[in-house]
Amino acid sequence: MVKGSVDALISFERLQQLTGERDRGKKISPFIFIRERLRIIGRGYSYEMWKEWREINRGIEKKYCNYSTFRKYIWNLEELGLIEFVPPTVPSSKKELKPRRYYALIRDEIDSIAWLSPLKHLAIIKDWNI
Repeated sequence: MVKGSVDALISFERLQQLTGERDRGKKISPFIFIRERLRIIGRGYSYEMWKEWREINRGIEKKYCNYSTFRKYIWNLEELGLIEFVPPTVPSSKKELKPRRYYALIRDEIDSIAWLSPLKHLAIIKDWNI
């Protein structure tokens, strides 16, 4: 995991399951990783989650999504009402910087069918032609 991150807080069993999928050559979906990480840890910001997801998927031949795409996935999950913005508990000490956007799961939506294919569900809701 990424040095200095909250990896110690992720449950050992779930991390083994995710790593087991990776070891079978299967890339872990960013959506599933976001759901499980937020379920276990409670909240997180996009860059931190992206670094951890990238680290878990390291060594797989398949192409990674970049940080910009990962942020769009988080925005998609927020649009679907699966996660929500959580204001930071401590204000930033650097006033000139834009504050981080922390996200948390919406507890009633943990088992939503939309988690199976978030982009398809969003396409239906937004009436996109795909």
